[in-house]
Amino acid sequence: MEDLYHILQSDPKSTREQLKQNFKRLALQHHPDKNQCTDGSFFVKLNNAWEILGNEEMRHEYDVRWRERCTVQDLPIQEEVEFSEFYAEDCEGEEVYKYPCRCGGDFTVTETDAKLRFDIICCETCSLTIKVLYCDLSYDKHSTNSVNSTLRTDPAT
Repeated sequence: MEDLYHILQSDPKSTREQLKQNFKRLALQHHPDKNQCTDGSFFVKLNNAWEILGNEEMRHEYDVRWRERCTVQDLPIQEEVEFSEFYAEDCEGEEVYKYPCRCGGDFTVTETDAKLRFDIICCETCSLTIKVLYCDLSYDKHSTNSVNSTLRTDPAT
């Protein structure tokens, strides 16, 4: 999980207007069509940061998750797991993504967690912690197909 405020060269106390101004300034500097020296990867991060922090609801969720991540990042990480190793499961009408823990419990990532790339996950049953790697995840804001296409469908496979 990256510090989106750092990407936008802002801080958590910045107003939405300040974030927007920084986004526009940085987008002009780093847009691949305007700057031939860039490979576009920072521009993608910049767009993602603005998409999340420019939306009040997503910004609030990000702030909560960022504080949580800062709290748990000192826990020992037992394993690094690719997001593609998680399997989708319906949980009370909402899709969640799970990875089995050796204790028999699960590590669970919600759709919002995946969008925010929340990477430090604790087991629901024991004290084990994993780091989720979102290497191949491209998230389409209108559909979860790009998320689902990277996931296992059966936990036994």
